[in-house]
Amino acid sequence: MNKLILTTSLLLVAVFTVAYLYFSNITATSLSNDRALSLIPHDAALIFQFKNDKSIYDIFSDYTVFDAIIGKQKQGELRALKTILQNSKPIFQSTLGQDIFISFHSMDDSVAFLWIMPLPQGIGDKDVIESLQENKDIQYKASKIGNESISEVYIKSLKRIFYLQVKQQVVSGSFSRKVMEESIDLKREKIDKKLIDQINKASNQNQNTPASVFVNFKNSIPFLSGFFQNKLPGSFSLLNKCHAIATLNMNFKSDALMFNGITDIDTSNQNYINLFLHQQAIKNTIKRVVPDNSANYIAYGMSDYLKFHKDLKRLLLLRKELDGLNTTLSQIKSESGIDPERDIEKYWADEFITFQLSTQEKYAVIQLNNGRQMQFFMEPLSTAYSQNIWHLNYPGLLYYYFGDPLKQFNKPFFTIVDNQMIISNSPESIQRYLDHYSRNLLYTNDKFMTFDQLVADRSNISIFVHVKNSNSNISSDLKPGYAKIFKSEEYGLKNFYGFSYQWTSVGDHFFTNFYAGFKQKQEPNQVTANIDSLN
Repeated sequence: MNKLILTTSLLLVAVFTVAYLYFSNITATSLSNDRALSLIPHDAALIFQFKNDKSIYDIFSDYTVFDAIIGKQKQGELRALKTILQNSKPIFQSTLGQDIFISFHSMDDSVAFLWIMPLPQGIGDKDVIESLQENKDIQYKASKIGNESISEVYIKSLKRIFYLQVKQQVVSGSFSRKVMEESIDLKREKIDKKLIDQINKASNQNQNTPASVFVNFKNSIPFLSGFFQNKLPGSFSLLNKCHAIATLNMNFKSDALMFNGITDIDTSNQNYINLFLHQQAIKNTIKRVVPDNSANYIAYGMSDYLKFHKDLKRLLLLRKELDGLNTTLSQIKSESGIDPERDIEKYWADEFITFQLSTQEKYAVIQLNNGRQMQFFMEPLSTAYSQNIWHLNYPGLLYYYFGDPLKQFNKPFFTIVDNQMIISNSPESIQRYLDHYSRNLLYTNDKFMTFDQLVADRSNISIFVHVKNSNSNISSDLKPGYAKIFKSEEYGLKNFYGFSYQWTSVGDHFFTNFYAGFKQKQEPNQVTANIDSLN
């Protein structure tokens, strides 16, 4: 009995000792990362994280997909930094396994990054400086930004200066003096504690992924605005007041860029995306209406439309827009005898989609439960433009029923084909869709079928961008310097077929997928043949 008690006691001591060592290590790592992350300027919308590990560098050394996105200049910059680190062998060996963070910041005509790595115990600030001074591949010079001491590291292979600071067990640096100045000035605003906590949590949990990306949606609008000539296109209204943090882990695939993970969203902040947290994911079928010359689309799915509309009305009330829309409903009722809440609402189904063509024409399509009955009730609210096309007489009706994505279609033209309402602000566009576009659909295209095989078929919000078909939009919307990137040989963006981003509701957060398909080499009809062979 005494032996049993002794053995049990020893086991308990061992368990508590291991637990203590494990959690104390996590705490030490988190504190170390806290110091590093607290240097990132507040405008960072993207933060890339990976380990200082030879196996990770080996993965990225031949990863042309990653190089295609960041471009040759950024490739050279990151490789030069890696070489400097590896050439400082004592420092490199001592920092193996340490987290490295790269935050991205929008400049007037480019994107700059801030490189940060916390130092482990036993490596002092002076050790790093001495190692840099001994490195013959660079020219080291002590300098200052304001009252802060920094180092100017002239990298001979790049003929560029890297501004670097080693302070309080953290190495940080940037090729942008402006970003470095914003980082080391502690009076300037930095990323908030909630984002730091999220990154620390993910760093402790995700040990098997080559890299992670953290998306700070709160800063997405100002970050993206730096790329566009004018204000952001209407499709970006989804991001308005979206206070969310996505933690996306990389899945390595040689011919694609793939991340998936969780998006935690602030449910106390009222925004449109929150409405889908109360919905279950559904199978995406409405994308089948999209023509093959589409530049992009956003498909939406709800498992319970009536619940969705109830939540939407609550949002419209908070925005102080509901009274005006209710006035429109009362006007419809008095002038036409149609009660939208009684006669129309029940015919809205569970999917709708907005899309833009390579011609820059914009459309929306709403799935209906009964197209014939919807036609019967919509005609008294509209003016006939032609035999098949009608012009809605009352503003904001579709916004009232579906929210932000359809706000751009205030008093649109529409036609109803089977159980789908096709919408545009131009009657000519509706006619072109009926005559031409509907006969050549994207989902029948071999390349799209190949791409779509790696996209989840169930979600609540699904975004797709077709790179080649977006050329016109890229030229007209982006600043010239950014638009050139899509054609430049310095980058490989033109070799991507498309990009997909999906939100799938899971309780109080979203499961999120990002997928970019690169250099498809599949022969025409190969996918069709593969599918036929399975039948």
